[in-house]
Amino acid sequence: MPTAPTAIGLGSEKYAVYIENASREIAGYRIQSIDPSISIATDIDHELGSVDPTGSSTDAPEYRVTIEQNLIDSKTELVLAGLAANATSITLAQLFSDNDIIIYEPVKNAAGSIFQEQKYSGLALADASWSMSAAGIIIQSFTLQGTTLTNLTSGMHSWPAADTSSASSIRGKEAIFYLGGSMVAADTIFRVQTFSIRASSPITVIRELGNRSLVGQIVGQPTVTIGFDVLETESQQPETLLTTSLDYSQPATITGAIKIFAPTQSRSALGSEAGTNALKSFKFENLKMTGATISRATVRGQGTKRFDLMVTAATTAASAGMTVYVGNIS
Repeated sequence: MPTAPTAIGLGSEKYAVYIENASREIAGYRIQSIDPSISIATDIDHELGSVDPTGSSTDAPEYRVTIEQNLIDSKTELVLAGLAANATSITLAQLFSDNDIIIYEPVKNAAGSIFQEQKYSGLALADASWSMSAAGIIIQSFTLQGTTLTNLTSGMHSWPAADTSSASSIRGKEAIFYLGGSMVAADTIFRVQTFSIRASSPITVIRELGNRSLVGQIVGQPTVTIGFDVLETESQQPETLLTTSLDYSQPATITGAIKIFAPTQSRSALGSEAGTNALKSFKFENLKMTGATISRATVRGQGTKRFDLMVTAATTAASAGMTVYVGNIS
């Protein structure tokens, strides 16, 4: 029989996250949420002559872990891609290539002692997103899919030391978006209100006759889309996104980029920034518009436009068409 708990509940300060890949492990800092879930495929059985179910059969469980984090650096992407801590770039293909990522979630009890730790292993990245708004904090989110859950009762992690040297968060005012050229000041997009990146890869779970456990997973080719909202102005989009002005049957193929600066970094004003001191940058190759809301207005609101684009080809071999840079684009 269950016994009554001594604690009323546990607050978020009682949870920590570690990420491991290729024998390199980091503590997850500025984590806003961790959301593990279990999916168990279940078939309810029936038979002729009866309205009642006769029973059920279940498959081996699949596990998913979603982590949401304030964007402050590129450490999470580096470890997810299995790269060294001093690597200067991560391609989309590298980010979605590993199948042996491990997430640890140690938990403290009300007295402050670690009493349990979940270990999710055999993980592969299924989805990654980065989102920002003009008046909000830049957020990154990673969803991983795996095959094994272990509840550790020994050999658990110690509690991570506090990170007092990194920024707590970075706001959208530190992000500059470029379209259609060489990521120079002349390519700056103005009046951007929201900007999002989503990269995803299909994951095939492998089973076999005679095996009660999952064999493993195969990670497919990743794709990436971006979307952004801008205020209506007299001289911006969709011209940049079209081969012929206002002819939506002819979307142009263009390069895109976004640079993110730390609040303490110096930079020129929007529209004249040409420095090399970005904290983190994204480059998108061969973007094409896939949809748009070309004019949107509401009472007592601002007129806006929205554009959705997709990376349609890779110029850089084996990159899948997107690269994350630790610093400025090189």
